Amino acid sequence: MFFDSVRIDSDFGDFYLYEWSKLPPYLFVEQSLFADNIIQGCLGDYISMMNLRSFLSHTSDIQFNFSQMNDHQVLDAIIHLVKNGKAFLVKKRTFLVKQSLQFDGKRLRWIDCVGSNKACWPAVSGRPDYQGKKCQQLHDYGPLPEGNWLVKQMEYQKIALKDAVVGMTGVLGIKRGGWPGGVMAWGAHRVWLHPKEGTNTFGRKGFSIHGGWQAGSAGCIDMTSCIGEFISMFLEYGKDMELYVEYQ
Repeated sequence: MFFDSVRIDSDFGDFYLYEWSKLPPYLFVEQSLFADNIIQGCLGDYISMMNLRSFLSHTSDIQFNFSQMNDHQVLDAIIHLVKNGKAFLVKKRTFLVKQSLQFDGKRLRWIDCVGSNKACWPAVSGRPDYQGKKCQQLHDYGPLPEGNWLVKQMEYQKIALKDAVVGMTGVLGIKRGGWPGGVMAWGAHRVWLHPKEGTNTFGRKGFSIHGGWQAGSAGCIDMTSCIGEFISMFLEYGKDMELYVEYQ
């Protein structure tokens, strides 16, 4: 019986193999140098090989005579699909109980229920030369104020094509639309932050976690190219999260 994905256990972790048309949009795609090794790990596993044959038989737009393939040929066919964007490896994640986030001005950490780092990404907040603790009260320049913040699932946004086009007028010094500066300034994703009781915002507001081409912000947490992996974990987790901010 064929499902939407095939589970693959490997020395690099647990993964799921998806056909491109059935890939859930919030999952993080693993296109690493280890893709070949991950798939080769199925060799000798009867159940995995049977599932991979079933995967090939149901792959859209490509016809394989999988019944006459040996195991090595099946793996070569799967690797071919991955390398050509017809199939994707997705890393399996396990979220136990409550998860949280910590930001210290240089890194955004995903903390699991026992206080261990589950993931860590480089990130900054504030404009260059204004990213220290002493600048957190400066509007439009300083970093996100220290304290406790709430990261809400319902506050996640993905940039639409229209917003990306309108926002690009920002390169001319014109701030337009809900994403001024477009993907250069924001990346393709953002999720808004809300201060919890007791957090001194210094009268500042409008903060989010977002991406962008160059590190730096007016107070948001800027993850540049790492935003995609964070957002995929956040949406897969499916719950609101607490963010604790304390600068070094």
